[in-house]
Amino acid sequence: MINKYFINHNSIKYKNYIKNEKNSSENFDQILDSLNVLSLGDETLQHNMIKNDSSEDNSSEEFNICYVVESESSNDYHLVNIELTICSCKAYEYCKSPIKTCKHLNSIKSGDRTQLASKYPMFNIEDKVCSCTEFNNNKNCIHYTSLKKYGY
Repeated sequence: MINKYFINHNSIKYKNYIKNEKNSSENFDQILDSLNVLSLGDETLQHNMIKNDSSEDNSSEEFNICYVVESESSNDYHLVNIELTICSCKAYEYCKSPIKTCKHLNSIKSGDRTQLASKYPMFNIEDKVCSCTEFNNNKNCIHYTSLKKYGY
């Protein structure tokens, strides 16, 4: 039986490994252990992974409060976490580089970081609240309406 592995690409250990990949003398099994991987051949582990769905670096918390960034190619909006490391767009999801990126992350990172909160509304995924004035006035806005169709 061939085991498949899930590697949390947002894990700090994974990111550190990618940075130091050329200097690594570990074998594959040691690398998998250090990356906190999970064998998907074990049904109990699969169930726990789906049920718990949280990583050691709390990536779910990293993606709870986000900037709302307008898509350049459509009238959609995407979410970028406040650490500027995760985006909700498909380009980020399917990015094949070791450290994922997309044009939204690149764009927001290239701007003045002290002005981010004034330039981009913030969205709290858990509470479903947008910081824009339209939402504050009537509890609905174009950002919230657009994000709802993606399950936010």
